[in-house]
Amino acid sequence: MKTLIFANGIMEKRPAGLGDLSSFDLLIAADGGLALCLQFGAVPHILVGDMDSVEKADLERMKAQGVEIVRRPVRKDETDLELALKAALEKGAGQITVVGALGARWDMTFINVLMLGADYLDGIDVRIADGNTEIRRMKGPETLELAGKLGDSLSIMPISGRAEGVTLEGLEYSLDDEDLPFGSTRGLSNVFAANKAIVSLKKGRVLMMIKRGEQCPRRPGLG
Repeated sequence: MKTLIFANGIMEKRPAGLGDLSSFDLLIAADGGLALCLQFGAVPHILVGDMDSVEKADLERMKAQGVEIVRRPVRKDETDLELALKAALEKGAGQITVVGALGARWDMTFINVLMLGADYLDGIDVRIADGNTEIRRMKGPETLELAGKLGDSLSIMPISGRAEGVTLEGLEYSLDDEDLPFGSTRGLSNVFAANKAIVSLKKGRVLMMIKRGEQCPRRPGLG
């Protein structure tokens, strides 16, 4: 099931490559993300959260339109976005795109990005889309083929200790079964040398940030 989640962050322009909302099987608004969903001219299938950022009139309108409302207490142990992700999994989502996850607050932005590495998302194709930027997760052992264009940038960041056995193909700076320690900048600002790149990881977890349409500055010495 292909799912789109609207979070309560900032989105200045429609993410590149998002496509028509009709291509998604399930739309979920995470609390105040309802406003973003409505800006898209869409009505979510599910509205989840403590509703502290939802206009009362909008909430009543969603109820009248038959939207599934999953209301949680204000004092809770999970953010509204985490609740939305788990709701998507309960519905059988296998691919999840999150929009509006960045920019509102630094702490929320960081945790929203790091949330991609959570254990409960293992085996799920989940990504954050924001403008020309896409953030994806990867857990070894795994190999992914990433679509791009010549000059698009790709940064790889270990998030759970050492990323072991990293192999990169189709990029200006290749790696062949090498390790990236946590905190290393070696995976930063690589460049697509073709219309696709292949990333392989034997062990560990990484986040991959793909920036499309803006050529990345060259980084001599990162090969």
